[in-house]
Amino acid sequence: MRIVIIGAGGWEFPLRFTRDVLARPALRESQLVLYDLDRAAARRTCGEITGLAERFGRRADVVVAENARRPGGVVAVWSGGMRAHFPVCGRVER
Repeated sequence: MRIVIIGAGGWEFPLRFTRDVLARPALRESQLVLYDLDRAAARRTCGEITGLAERFGRRADVVVAENARRPGGVVAVWSGGMRAHFPVCGRVER
């Protein structure tokens, strides 16, 4: 199965999502396709995912998509980071 992560240049969602994928036997053999408008950020995430998989003793089949046209597969979208979806994230009450 191909799992496409759109907005994969971030730190939190792509890595947590990948951890969850690697933890499920039925999904471990999936290919992760990373897409972000910032390709350098997606490549950075690709390296982090590879390292994460190695720490868990797994191999990650992960690639950076050159464009979002017809990526195929299951698509996971995360855009705008934690604060876009959870405005109180990180807020400290005094």
